[in-house]
Amino acid sequence: MIIATYRLNGEAMNSIVVTYNNGQVAPHAGLSESARAFAAASLAENTRRAYAAQWRLWTAHCQANGLTALPADTTAVANWIAQRATEGDVGGKRRKAGARGQAIATLRTALAAIGAAHQANGIVLDTGAAELRMVLKGIRREKTEKIAKAAPLRAGLLMEVIAALGDTPLEVRDAALLSLGYAFARRRSELAGLDLDRLGDGDGVLSSDAHALTVTLIRHKTQAGEPLVSTVPRDGSETAVKAIERWVALAAVKSGEPVLRRVLKGGKITTERLHPQSVTGIIQRRVAEHFMRKGVPAAVAQREAELYSGHSLRHGFCTTAAEAGASVQAIMSVTGHKSVPIVMGYTAAADRARISPHRIKGVGLTSAAKL
Repeated sequence: MIIATYRLNGEAMNSIVVTYNNGQVAPHAGLSESARAFAAASLAENTRRAYAAQWRLWTAHCQANGLTALPADTTAVANWIAQRATEGDVGGKRRKAGARGQAIATLRTALAAIGAAHQANGIVLDTGAAELRMVLKGIRREKTEKIAKAAPLRAGLLMEVIAALGDTPLEVRDAALLSLGYAFARRRSELAGLDLDRLGDGDGVLSSDAHALTVTLIRHKTQAGEPLVSTVPRDGSETAVKAIERWVALAAVKSGEPVLRRVLKGGKITTERLHPQSVTGIIQRRVAEHFMRKGVPAAVAQREAELYSGHSLRHGFCTTAAEAGASVQAIMSVTGHKSVPIVMGYTAAADRARISPHRIKGVGLTSAAKL
């Protein structure tokens, strides 16, 4: 932990600033231990982890340049943000695309992390200060990039991928993962956090009866005090239900235990929960294998598979449902989206493809067009 001294209303104050264990931003010492624990839990685990990483970068920058991390000077923060937008490390797809400097989303997270640390210590940081606002606006204008979205893994392709998976524990597990992710339109962390029948140490529960399978998320991204419940009827998703229940039986998953587990190279099924970061690799591997079975060269198949990510199952469900004519309300009943415009983006894209004037005879440049 870091102990910082700062001035509040002219009086020198000492406060516990940040504990890096689990990425928690801890409030000042005036709160009781239980109150501090609940305050730390106000942010999702992934958010705490992201904030902790950005806070470490900010404090390291301050130490190297003789600046005060907390309370921070908004001009110093603006300078740091601008520096990272120009010189910051680039990774993943952005590096392959030749991008320079860090993405605007990363910089916004950095600013939010600094703001959260101040708020936790009862200090007001004006994150809307003119210099910060103008620098961020300028970065958006000067460094506009195409947002890299995961390709949707539509039902047709997914069915082919699942159908080709065999009987090894790893293949049975992966078929269940793909089925769960698509049928319930869940995020990778939500999939990895599922327990069977009752909540163990995960974030949600997978249960079943004679009519349907149900996922109840107790802790989730859009949490507003109520569990998020999604139901998949047996008679509408036979392939998904079969794949999921086949895995549960093979792995002998007991009540309260993780549904998705690690499988060792020798085929041994462990009781260790599958890590959320493994989901993208599993999806890409199975998609690449599918294309290679179709005769696609390995390099091309791998490049195509890299278009997909852990979000492709959720995106694939939304896109497939929208293209089939499902309403925004129907899609949201499964995904749990709180933002109607986000879901309308899926339906709008489907509508553009379905009602394109280029499909009208005589409009599109086809061999049937009249001169």
